[in-house]
Amino acid sequence: MTRTELQDLKFDMTNIIRDKSNDIHMTLINSGVGEKFLNDMGKGKIPTIDKIILLADYLNISIDELIGRNKEIENFNISGDNNGVQKAEKNSNITINNKSKSTFEMDKTSMELVKVFQKLNLSSKSKVMSLVAELNDKEGA
Repeated sequence: MTRTELQDLKFDMTNIIRDKSNDIHMTLINSGVGEKFLNDMGKGKIPTIDKIILLADYLNISIDELIGRNKEIENFNISGDNNGVQKAEKNSNITINNKSKSTFEMDKTSMELVKVFQKLNLSSKSKVMSLVAELNDKEGA
């Protein structure tokens, strides 16, 4: 693991911990990974799998989610079979159903955006989401 990858992992984990709990420091202590866990990562120490498991279990998330390997839209199912999906793409629209049973349509440009977004690391996704939120606030949408 390169130093940059380790820094990205630290950033991703910090954001996830911040999203899941109110107190990063207490989360590190109460999970059993120790209060220096993130600082050690910042100094180049690769975390052990045991500590990653402890933290993921404490936060009640998967290891994949903790290390940023989850898919951002994994809770969505594309309706229809493969033929329907291909047909929808050709028509530049696709309907996505999420677990709350609401639906929305996505044009071809939006689908391409989602494909690119899925390939980003969690740090980059967070930056994109911040920018989108800022633009959304400015436009009053």
